[in-house]
Amino acid sequence: PVVALRLLALYTNASSTLVDELGLIPAEPTTANTVLAVPQDGEVLAAHLAPVALVLADLLTLPGRSDAEAEQLMEALARTDEEWKA
Repeated sequence: PVVALRLLALYTNASSTLVDELGLIPAEPTTANTVLAVPQDGEVLAAHLAPVALVLADLLTLPGRSDAEAEQLMEALARTDEEWKA
């Protein structure tokens, strides 16, 4: 089974630029379908990839069905990633 995404979370150091480029509009947290996360340490974005631990932490703390998405990711890692199994 696949969990359909209802919330898009993007990591960025330039949230105002991204808001303009994507044409996003302000919304209440209960109705928003896009969240821009600006990390306290901009170095985490240097590789253009988010570490799995950060993705899981965000999935488990963001609103919506993120906990189901985190569970799906952990199950996929358990099946395919040798380091995750250890």
